[in-house]
Amino acid sequence: MKKRSEHDGRLMHYEFNNVEKLLAEKHGESFLEYRKKWDFHRVNLVKAENPLYLVLDANTYCNLKCKMCEKNYYSKRKNDISMETIDKLVDECREMKLPSLLVGASAECLLNPDIKEILEKISTIGLMDKFLITNGTYLDDSIVDLLIKLEFERVYISLDAVTPETYSKIRGGNLQRVEQNIENLLRRKQEEGKNLPVVRVSFVKQKENEMEVDDFIDKWKDKVDIIDFQEMIDFSNINDLQEKPNIPYKCEAPFTTLHVDSYGNIYPCCTFYSKYFCLGNIQDMTLKEAWNCDKMNNLRNSILEGNMPLPCRNCVTQKG
Repeated sequence: MKKRSEHDGRLMHYEFNNVEKLLAEKHGESFLEYRKKWDFHRVNLVKAENPLYLVLDANTYCNLKCKMCEKNYYSKRKNDISMETIDKLVDECREMKLPSLLVGASAECLLNPDIKEILEKISTIGLMDKFLITNGTYLDDSIVDLLIKLEFERVYISLDAVTPETYSKIRGGNLQRVEQNIENLLRRKQEEGKNLPVVRVSFVKQKENEMEVDDFIDKWKDKVDIIDFQEMIDFSNINDLQEKPNIPYKCEAPFTTLHVDSYGNIYPCCTFYSKYFCLGNIQDMTLKEAWNCDKMNNLRNSILEGNMPLPCRNCVTQKG
């Protein structure tokens, strides 16, 4: 088991299988080269020639109401990403030879009525590391079969609890249904003789579940590939930023990552504070133009100079 702490101490990562080795076995030397690039640009804060990772929101809404979610502090109207936007993104990502993409950052992407077609289109880009993040409620047989057919590399499921009572308090959903869906995904992988997708379960630590941390590890360590524990972040000030001093932290996201929401707006990272840094819209600019625009370069320079903007300072100092 590999264990490491990441992201300014906010993430404790338990890896039970060598994920990088699994993906290198699938994609060969090109995957290892991509990871070398990722590490170089992330560590040295040097802008990659093109984005190495794209975070994509398929919609704005969710079937659960998790107490730690930023949606509790501001509402969004219901919206699904258009297939026109997906087609444009797919073409641009293919042209840039984008290596990695995550679907479902800040909403439950499996609720999008076109999600299967979206996943199929994304799989034509030539990506080496495709992520799906979900709360698992709608991870049914048809989705599982599609993910295996499309050879998705990772499926990340947010859980946050061991007992149904705790799950209900935190997420307001049916833990038994979600766990059955996860078990079905793991069973289907085994039946197909597949090592992929890598399955991760995650747990946001808070007062309602802190007594279940050890039980969570025991429950999943012999089943899944990754367990992640995150510290809870307080988003109550997301619309009313607090004055925060600069701290010795340099965010790597703008040097490696772009985020596109379901309206086609483009951002330099996927945190909920990114709403303060909209670069433009995919209908008016390309991803490459967003990557190289003045707003993006100014943000990078402010990070390198140790003068992080106020939303960034609020982001990196918010802990539960």
